[in-house]
Formats: sequence, structure tokens, C-alpha cells
Amino acid sequence: MRRHPRRRTLSASPLHQKLNAAAKARSDADAQDSAALAAFCGAHGYAPPWVTATGLSPKATAAIAEIQKADDWGLEAHDFVVPQPVAAGATPEALADAEATLCSRC
Repeated sequence: MRRHPRRRTLSASPLHQKLNAAAKARSDADAQDSAALAAFCGAHGYAPPWVTATGLSPKATAAIAEIQKADDWGLEAHDFVVPQPVAAGATPEALADAEATLCSRC
């Protein structure tokens, strides 16, 4: 398993709770996707790929910028939900919200 030493690992509970709640609230196919996402995050110790202790990672910022170009591809950019910026020192719940929002959209 690849470790990200400079990333703050979210406690399992906030991200785990968000992902499990999303899985329960969705249709069967979407619930399977949410369950797979929860399993992936769990297997990686809930180390967030998109959020760091200082906010959104550079990769998250780049991904959001691409999502916001959806109009260029004939899609509606406003149809895609992206997380709000996360401040340094944010609560684990705020970090989990941002991570879950971006994970569920990519």
C-alpha cells in the first residue's frame, strides 16, 4: 500500500460515515459504486487523495478546474457539484465533506 507521509489521514469515522450514508441513500447501482468507494478508502486507511491538512490538494484543484470546463465539452458545468475550498485547520468533518464530494464526482 502506498503511503502519503505529508497528508493528514482523516479519522476513519467522518469519511467512513459520509460514504456509508451516501451508499444507503442511493439506488442499487449507485449504492454499489458508493460501497466500492468506501471499500477503496478503507483499504487505504482513509488517507484522502484530494484533501490535505491545508485544504484541497493541487490535484484536487486541477480536477475541479477540468470539471468546471464541462461547457467546453457540450455538458453543463453547473450539473457537477464540486467542494468548496477548505481552510487549513478545518475540522475532520469539513475535510471529509470535501473529500466525499470530490470522490463521488470523479
